Amino acid sequence: MTTEQEEHYALIRARQFLVDLLDPKKTPRVPKYVREEASARLKHFPLMTGYLEKYGPHDHDHLEEQ
Repeated sequence: MTTEQEEHYALIRARQFLVDLLDPKKTPRVPKYVREEASARLKHFPLMTGYLEKYGPHDHDHLEEQ
């Protein structure tokens, strides 16, 4: 069974993956249409406000660095 914290971690990692797709230095040779799609998904990516309200603004900082 997936915990709430695991779900939030997955969202953080998925968002970082999309951000990395936009950076040609981190992800070379990615087609333009993939970068455009990543950009479009980020525009509507769920905000982490519920997570931040529950766990505080710094409890997820270590997850983003992994």
